[in-house]
Amino acid sequence: MKRPDNGPTPRVAFDTTARLPVGEQVRQRIEYILNQVARTHGRRPVGEIEAEIARHLRGLGVPLFPRQIQQLARDLVAGRPQRPPSRPA
Repeated sequence: MKRPDNGPTPRVAFDTTARLPVGEQVRQRIEYILNQVARTHGRRPVGEIEAEIARHLRGLGVPLFPRQIQQLARDLVAGRPQRPPSRPA
């Protein structure tokens, strides 16, 4: 059965993330989580923020050391810019 011609078929664009190095993909995931947690949990205690960051990172398969998560949570509470660690564990 022939498909009716409705003009040119749109091109399928695959996500450019697949072209990025793995380290850059991990950094983007961490940055995304930090931004999400900052928006939703910014004024909560450090312990709650640590738990939330760890939970989200585990869900995305991004392992960080507990000390790194603690530092990220403290920076978030202090209002410092959120930058992911340069070398995730």
